Amino acid sequence: NFSVLRLTQQYATMDVSATGNGVFLAATYFKGESSFNYDNVVISAGEDVAGKAATEGATKTDETSGYRQAFAGLSTELAAGTKVSVSVDLYIGGEHDEYAYISWVDTVWSTSGGEVNEDTDIVSSAAMDENAGKWFTVTFEATVRDFDVLRLNPAYSITDVSEYGNAVFLVAANFLSEESFNYKNVVITALEEPEPETPVIDGTAMPMGTEKTQNANGYYQAFAGLSMDYPAGAVVTVTMDIYVTGTIDDASSIRWVDTVWSTSGGEVNSAPVVADYQTISANAGKWFTVEFNAIVKDYDVLRTGVEYATQDVSEYGNAVFLYARNFKSAESFNYKNVVITAEDPGEAVPDGTKKANGYYQAFVGLSTDYAVGTTVTVTMEVYVTGTIDSASSIRWVDTVWSNDATNSAPTIVDNATLTGNAGQWISVTFTATVRSFTQLRLDAEFELMDVSSYGNAVYLMARNFKSAGSFNYRNVVITAA
Repeated sequence: NFSVLRLTQQYATMDVSATGNGVFLAATYFKGESSFNYDNVVISAGEDVAGKAATEGATKTDETSGYRQAFAGLSTELAAGTKVSVSVDLYIGGEHDEYAYISWVDTVWSTSGGEVNEDTDIVSSAAMDENAGKWFTVTFEATVRDFDVLRLNPAYSITDVSEYGNAVFLVAANFLSEESFNYKNVVITALEEPEPETPVIDGTAMPMGTEKTQNANGYYQAFAGLSMDYPAGAVVTVTMDIYVTGTIDDASSIRWVDTVWSTSGGEVNSAPVVADYQTISANAGKWFTVEFNAIVKDYDVLRTGVEYATQDVSEYGNAVFLYARNFKSAESFNYKNVVITAEDPGEAVPDGTKKANGYYQAFVGLSTDYAVGTTVTVTMEVYVTGTIDSASSIRWVDTVWSNDATNSAPTIVDNATLTGNAGQWISVTFTATVRSFTQLRLDAEFELMDVSSYGNAVYLMARNFKSAGSFNYRNVVITAA
């Protein structure tokens, strides 16, 4: 509704007050008094750009680019942290290029700095172009926040957004003008989150654990046996569900007991992990399934070490023995849905004999129809069932001294291989010579062991094991080399 108009100050003003309310056109730089005629004018109301505007767009503090940041808070009475569904009408009034977008802000790097960390796009540059000059509706899910300040990154100045209170916060990024968007008709609805399912803690509870008898440090031991009809030494696969009921820290784990230092004292030596601290922590408050290979044992007592009291486990008989290690409470875990399947256990090497230093010898013959002196190739699998240390190995006996003590006994499974394959079958292939011994011993400090029943055979020795039991073997194939 202008009264007068002119192109620049170099021109005289022209009275246009008679027009009243109108759309004013200017004919500029024509070369004569006449310019253009017009007819058939139709004027219809355009979009009403009302609603609320985002904050005035601000450039980077060093003004290295023309890109701007602007923010808006869609205020709500819902508590911060509430998951919500949002519907809002937007009108893009700002200048932008293909790098512009609008997103909602979820997290910031610091509350004092307000630098946007996680945000989710709700309007792309392409969507802005598609809806140019009109209001359009966007719907999305978000989280109510209560930021005081925001900025895209440290290159921008801080924008005070505290006036919005609890809100879903929108950011207009990379617009090229101070103006970015207007918004109206905001509807924010809390999403109904399903009630967390409370697991039924049934199954069998581990016996209550015990602390050290002296100088207790808050760590507990607990043992239970999964009883079965398989013989001791059988290799089995166990699947079961576990629910942790006790208190843990990063030293806590669930294990199965493989070997002990002494059967009378029951001090655990080797106990492979069933569920480590990370697994237990990740499954807090729920049942989780484990699967592992184990060996059937028949212990009478068990304990973590000599500083703990022995726990009577004789009632379980032949079993896979579970071990709650270093829990921070007497309670540890429940278990259910136990399924135990046996692999081919193979043949057990006869129990060995011990000398004064605590090391054992054990021998077995792989009988064959090949003549003595025949060079053969042997393939087989072995599974360590005994206790080992750094001196332990499995060998084949080539020659002996006159006192039947081993002379040459090449290694077929070294200590590193035994250690690295605890709890699993080891495939070995080696070349040997068929022999026919009647008795053998590791050295003169051991008693002689009768091996005459094997006849022509490849003779194996469990050398320097720390227990009478040593290993099982299966799938033996002997062929002439």
